Amino acid sequence: MEPCLTGRFRLDEGPVRRAFAEQFRTTKTLNLVFSVFCLGIGTYTLIRCIRSGSFGFYQLFPTLFCFAAAGFLLYQAFLVLPRGIRRFLELIDRDIGSRDSDLIIRFYPDRFVTENSRLAEPTNRSYGDLTDVFRGKTTATLVMKDRKSFSLELDRFENGTEADFWKLMCAVCPDAVPKKYRQGGPAGGR
Repeated sequence: MEPCLTGRFRLDEGPVRRAFAEQFRTTKTLNLVFSVFCLGIGTYTLIRCIRSGSFGFYQLFPTLFCFAAAGFLLYQAFLVLPRGIRRFLELIDRDIGSRDSDLIIRFYPDRFVTENSRLAEPTNRSYGDLTDVFRGKTTATLVMKDRKSFSLELDRFENGTEADFWKLMCAVCPDAVPKKYRQGGPAGGR
């Protein structure tokens, strides 16, 4: 049986970093916004403590809490997310042996199959296991129940287009598709 659609994703450092950046852009932005907010509140409460002259635990606790929360949010934004990229690239190097390969996803009416162009181990996957289809600027990421994710470059479909991809996703797993791309949304997923 021929696949309805075939998508590819280059497992190289540039495309992987771009896909991660697109997928976690909102999380990173929210972390930065809330860390600035926490720093502002912490600074305000510290100035109030200094002006009042009371430095007890209950007066300094909000300041310390806000600074700690800001530090944690900045730690996540600048260290945890890049560490995830490095770990993924190390996983590619260990499991595949080379970054000179493509992730190939073949979409069928009842399932999709993932495989690597350097390994002959295709894996059948169910559309029912898809929890989210995330669209970035240049990539789409399929997120599974087991927290695995598979990215596709939107300009590398072989036997179809991005519009065909969104039509298929709307037909087989409409709850995973963002509302913007469901039937009746923008033509071609744009």
